[in-house]
Amino acid sequence: MVDLMHEETLDLATVARSLPGKPHPATVWRWYRHGLRGQRLETIVVGGRRYTSREALARFVAATTLAREAEPPAGAVAAIAAARDDVHVDRDLAKRAAEAGRRLKQLGPRGENGSA
Repeated sequence: MVDLMHEETLDLATVARSLPGKPHPATVWRWYRHGLRGQRLETIVVGGRRYTSREALARFVAATTLAREAEPPAGAVAAIAAARDDVHVDRDLAKRAAEAGRRLKQLGPRGENGSA
């Protein structure tokens, strides 16, 4: 929670102008309303205007950065899913090969149970 007495407050438009890349003020508003990576920007309302603080912004950036670093890299989820599919295919192939081996053993060396 933003501590009005101990933290430097800024309106959301000022926050947007002060950040690298200068995101649109609507982006900062979205961080408050909906959050990013499960984190929401802390704000307070004073006199009908919404404010945050440099400290709250620092907490938000730290939390979203940590959450992003915990996410698998882009494309990794698809690669993991593809690898799992390959494993399933290999298991199916191994099951079919084992069944074919059992069937061949039952048939014997000449076909039908060893008969000529």
